[in-house]
Amino acid sequence: MTKNVLYVGIDVSKLTLNLAITVDSKKILSFKKVNNNLSGFKMLLDWVEKHSSKQNCSVIHFCLECTGSYSQDLVEFLQERNEFLVSVVNPAQIKAFSQTILLRTKTDKADCQMIAMYCSTIKPEATVLVAKEFKQLRELYRYLDSLKDKRAQEKTRIQSVKNHTVVASIKETISYYDEQIKKIEKEIKKHINNYPHLKEKVDLLKTIPGIADKTSRMLLSEMNVEDGSGLLNPKSQIKF
Repeated sequence: MTKNVLYVGIDVSKLTLNLAITVDSKKILSFKKVNNNLSGFKMLLDWVEKHSSKQNCSVIHFCLECTGSYSQDLVEFLQERNEFLVSVVNPAQIKAFSQTILLRTKTDKADCQMIAMYCSTIKPEATVLVAKEFKQLRELYRYLDSLKDKRAQEKTRIQSVKNHTVVASIKETISYYDEQIKKIEKEIKKHINNYPHLKEKVDLLKTIPGIADKTSRMLLSEMNVEDGSGLLNPKSQIKF
């Protein structure tokens, strides 16, 4: 017996989520806009579940483009409920689909509509929930990057400062960032060594010419490992 599916297209931005729903890709049933935070996620669920009940749908399939940190919390919120299909797709796939149906309008409303239509037509595979240790590694590395960016800003600032007090203060700030960077780098190495399968992947990446310790750890933290196999799947890396 065929199950009725409600397809939800989500266009993600830093502050908001634009939503569109359909059951057949021919007609968008409704649009909604919510905040990109926990309160907004709950409003999204309430809205979707009401429409799911109204349309007599037993399956809800969410689809959104891969937008890094902007979509990460939402994806985890939906996946952890184990009630829905959640597909995170490459934006290039949505763009290619829009070209096949000759839709060139570029607005938030049009984008979420296109994602909903893509989901109902293509029915992409559900994205597997990323293991906790990969999430932790990614979070550590992104924080490390932010520390390095802030240190670089201070190093640039000091070049144009003449006041001795300000210079001394900036040097102290740079020293602080140096200490924090060393601390996080040590924590990243420790984290990887605590998980044999992460250590194995780092060692595998280091077999590539020109890839050393720091680069291999950075690559692992951002690589797509959501194929469910726990392997560095070449297809998934190219896809994302």
